[in-house]
Amino acid sequence: MSSTFLIGLLITFMCFIVPAVMYNSAVRCNAPILKQISFIPICLTVAVASLLSYFLFYNQHQFLASMSLVELILPFVVAILIYVIARAKNLYKLTYVAFACGAFICSFAIPQDAVAAISPLAPIYNRILVAVAWTFFSWIFAYSDTCEAMSGIQAFAITTGIAILGFINAVPPLLGMFSAYLAASCFALIIFNWYPSRISLNKIDVMCLGFLVFAPISWAVCENAASCTIIFSMYLLIDFVCAALLLLTFSRKYRNLIDNTSCRQALQKGLPPSMAASFSCRIQILLIFFGAFQTMSSHQYSLVLVTALMTLWFLYRFRNLDQKERSIAEINRQVIEDLQDRVNDIKQYIHGDDE
Repeated sequence: MSSTFLIGLLITFMCFIVPAVMYNSAVRCNAPILKQISFIPICLTVAVASLLSYFLFYNQHQFLASMSLVELILPFVVAILIYVIARAKNLYKLTYVAFACGAFICSFAIPQDAVAAISPLAPIYNRILVAVAWTFFSWIFAYSDTCEAMSGIQAFAITTGIAILGFINAVPPLLGMFSAYLAASCFALIIFNWYPSRISLNKIDVMCLGFLVFAPISWAVCENAASCTIIFSMYLLIDFVCAALLLLTFSRKYRNLIDNTSCRQALQKGLPPSMAASFSCRIQILLIFFGAFQTMSSHQYSLVLVTALMTLWFLYRFRNLDQKERSIAEINRQVIEDLQDRVNDIKQYIHGDDE
């Protein structure tokens, strides 16, 4: 076992402990202000850990292109600035403008050779594409906050998936470390935000967390792992698209976009928040598995469509879960059976591609 792995594991553990201690202190002191700034401990802890790891472990030869120190640290600095602007009485109206400007600044900090690897388009168009995707992701991530712990779970799932890619050398191990640090901090948030929550999340916390989560996504995309990151984010993307389509029906009962999400629909039918979060975890664990499995496929985007259909199916089941009719054990058993069916379908699809 290498010293790099052990040091990285120790830093990852500290990225869990530090936010957890800060959240626990806020709960014990019963300080409302401290309970409502849940994003700050994550951002500061992961920023320090990532900066330390960059100086200790950065190796240019591990990257297809390159990664600069400015590219690494800028998302954390911009996220803090956006957070301050959003909470300032005189500046909060500029919040969405700040997100868009911050995304463009971070995209233009990506080195020229790295941004050129994203697509065959000219680098300037690739930067604009990344900036638009960064802004859009931050915006729709606000709709992940459908019940306690749900935003933390989705952030944890995406960053854990990218961390696994680093572990299996599908992306540079250093990128995997950065994602593992963010995943560990999100896990601390999940513990304190799980129903009944002791730490609250407001819309700005969630959007800034989404802004930060997109940073390792952009880095992985520059390392030709775009299809994997799409799969890791599939739950958020499909759920938002379904909610938006319901909104476009102009029906009275679908006027509120966030109430159209699968989790909110399940909660309205009597499913407890803890059970809703648990069901969401199962779906996203499966997406992590197939996102990592995508690296072994002969076709770069072979599993994206399949996992999109699979996610759509599970979100449909999520919307129609009724706790009053079935016990938790029955729901768990049904989920496992559905997972097995979907795995078998994907195996047949892959075998068909190989033939």
